Amino acid sequence: MKNWLVTFLGILLSGTLFAQKYVDRKVSLQAEREPLRTVLTELEKQGGFYFSYDSKLLKLDSIVSVRANQQTLRSVLHTLFQERFQFKESGEHLVILPTNYEKYINVTGQVLDDTGPVDFVSVYSKDLLLVTLTDESGLYRLKVKEKILPFTLTFSRLGYKDTSILVTNSHPENIRLQAKDYLLQEVRIQHNPIERSFLSRWFVSKKLRIHSRNITHFFVNTPYQLSLFPGVGTQGRMATKSINKVSLNTTGGYTSGTEGVELSGAFNITRGDVRYVQAAGLFNLVEGEMKGGQFSGAYNYVHGGIKGVQAAGIGNQSSGKGAQLSGLFNKANDLKGFQAAGFFNHSTDFAGLQMAGFMNIVSNSLEGVQVAGFYNQTKELRGVQIGMVNRAKRSSGYSIGLLNLIGNGNANFSLGTSEFLVWNASLKTGNKKLYTILTLGKEWKTEHIWPGVGLGRELTIGKQVTSLLEYVHYMSVKEEDPSYHRFQFMLTYPAHFPLQIMAGPSFTLEPDKHTWGAQAGLAWYFRKKKS
Repeated sequence: MKNWLVTFLGILLSGTLFAQKYVDRKVSLQAEREPLRTVLTELEKQGGFYFSYDSKLLKLDSIVSVRANQQTLRSVLHTLFQERFQFKESGEHLVILPTNYEKYINVTGQVLDDTGPVDFVSVYSKDLLLVTLTDESGLYRLKVKEKILPFTLTFSRLGYKDTSILVTNSHPENIRLQAKDYLLQEVRIQHNPIERSFLSRWFVSKKLRIHSRNITHFFVNTPYQLSLFPGVGTQGRMATKSINKVSLNTTGGYTSGTEGVELSGAFNITRGDVRYVQAAGLFNLVEGEMKGGQFSGAYNYVHGGIKGVQAAGIGNQSSGKGAQLSGLFNKANDLKGFQAAGFFNHSTDFAGLQMAGFMNIVSNSLEGVQVAGFYNQTKELRGVQIGMVNRAKRSSGYSIGLLNLIGNGNANFSLGTSEFLVWNASLKTGNKKLYTILTLGKEWKTEHIWPGVGLGRELTIGKQVTSLLEYVHYMSVKEEDPSYHRFQFMLTYPAHFPLQIMAGPSFTLEPDKHTWGAQAGLAWYFRKKKS
């Protein structure tokens, strides 16, 4: 009867419902001042089971009296123990356990204003971290433990003043809210990207979003949060007002802020700031600032800005100040630091290093370096662009690529001849500081065609005369022929705009010799910066 193993099994299964076959059996008993041990033994014989319990729970030598004639075992046990214990059946055992009974009450009431009931009012306790909403009739109900009375209840709704009352019973007086007056010049209507994001609309209930908007001046710091889903966890519906040191979410979490670590198997949604680390298997969304590191297997989004590191397997989006790393794309408003993506980077303003496997775009100004496998674009360049194609509306920096489209720069097509090539056609794009040369020519002595690439710089000598310093690398289309390195200096003079005459000396390096030469030709400027 004192089988501790069975007792332990009963305690583990105490929260599980079993078919109650023993307590409904009829028993007959006449015990007058008998030890409790004797009475329990007799009940076991008649009921066909064994009692299991902790030896410290019962005083078996205590004297009891009980009389029963074909009464249920439940009734007899109630006579013996009143409501001090609960009984759970497990196999052939009836387990006696302490009663963990706490009485709950429903606090109910109605919220009104001058016109009638007010719906969607957040009714919450700051101390108990419980919250509910009023229905269309202004009615609310909040389930609480009776022993916590009295406690303070607060009523909050957009457009009304917060009201608090002291609850001393289950039916407090009706609450009448007063409208909140706004000075017109202070009214601000803002787009909330977190609340309107598809992730928030899909995973976060309408009630949680309403509580978040209604309750604006109350936040609670909690050591941890455990949740299965937004609104289902240790903080319940008050999670939107909780700032956690540690937040662990099985599927996803929706909090007001994180000052420590937040980990999730799917997504994290934070309305405030995240100070240190946030990691998700799929998404991270932060309305405030990210000051530490944010990691995601799919996508990160920060509305306020980042001041640390943001990394994603697919994409990042942020207001900026830090570093963004992504396997696919990055997007930031004002990023000062480092941005690297396997495919695409985008920023409104950027200062630092921007690297992408395919394309970089800065909508306004770039102060730093853009490096892309194919295309770079910015409105105003005050740094360096390196890519196959570079584009800038205004540039005071340097663009290095096969094709540089600079709005305030120079671009020309030239045709000339030299001691090396009978004809040589070149496309030059960029600005005066640095331009790229794409060239193609035919050799004098043979039918060989020589393609080439190079860089040049334009220097102004007088009002009309300019000088060109150029380097061109000529590559043979045949493996047996060597390549050439050619350095050339030319003076240009406007013949009739947009045509210019150019001529000057050159120096050519070959694998086994070097030669001096000269070249001359015409250049047609289809884009030229005004002096």
